Amino acid sequence: MAKPLDIREAPVKVLHQRQIVLLREWRELLAVMLPPKLDSL
Repeated sequence: MAKPLDIREAPVKVLHQRQIVLLREWRELLAVMLPPKLDSL
């Protein structure tokens, strides 16, 4: 069972890194698009 996990480890790591990049980009866009909260007054 360890062999299939070893085979998948590198592609999963690449996908995870891509998800992190996309999440950062999404948060930046969301921060620009949403108006500031009224709580900050």
